[in-house]
Amino acid sequence: METTNVKFLTEVQERRIMTYVEEKALDINRAFQKRHMLSSKLRTLPDYISAIRVLIFDLVMVISPMVPSGELRVSLLLRLTADLLDAAPGYAASISPDENDEDMSTSGGSGGSETGDAGTKYPLVELFDILHELDNAWAAVLSCQVWNNESQTGEDVMLSVVDTENQVDAMEHDASSVSGDIVASEHGIKLYAPSDTESTRLRSMILAGMSAIEDWLDEGQVPDVAKEPFEQCFDLTLSFLGEESNEASFVPDGFVGCGATSK
Repeated sequence: METTNVKFLTEVQERRIMTYVEEKALDINRAFQKRHMLSSKLRTLPDYISAIRVLIFDLVMVISPMVPSGELRVSLLLRLTADLLDAAPGYAASISPDENDEDMSTSGGSGGSETGDAGTKYPLVELFDILHELDNAWAAVLSCQVWNNESQTGEDVMLSVVDTENQVDAMEHDASSVSGDIVASEHGIKLYAPSDTESTRLRSMILAGMSAIEDWLDEGQVPDVAKEPFEQCFDLTLSFLGEESNEASFVPDGFVGCGATSK
């Protein structure tokens, strides 16, 4: 496992991130509620995914896993995960490409799948991609790791002596407000592990959310070949939470069930 240097966030920086993410999440929710209107910026599922991906991977997942910042990362990620799982079934379960998008995301650290013709997005491919990325993100959070947005994996943390001293000062000030477990890494860094309550909430959220998505796919008469990949969503996270993984074998790079071309 690689080891990554990470800087300590000050209380002011944490507050700014929290305020910004919460405001943007509200904007996304408002646009989602108006998704059937021509004026909405999030009329399609790929539009919604593009908007929430920025908050999850460019903001929340760059928050340090160290105490006390790690608790903020868990709190915001829980909120955005719930928003995504709740919103997805609000769109049409279509295997057709989204013709309203002018730009196409391709596979890589910024998310999205290679989906065939330029300018084309396949809604179910986009949904599977972000759920797969979110599974890796939660595995990193549950492992008290920092997120590498390029490799989309968690990495162990290293900290400078100066930052370690700053963390000690912050812990002495905020330790009483930390609800999760404090884990000491091999480098002596205090890391935030989700509490039992947070883990239970995450487990329930995933199980209920994926059940709703499976029903949504059934109601949309989506072909079995396009539904099967979703059976493995969050397997990694659920294994961390003590749930048994789906025994079916699936290779993400082979996802061709939603009209996308294979790689």
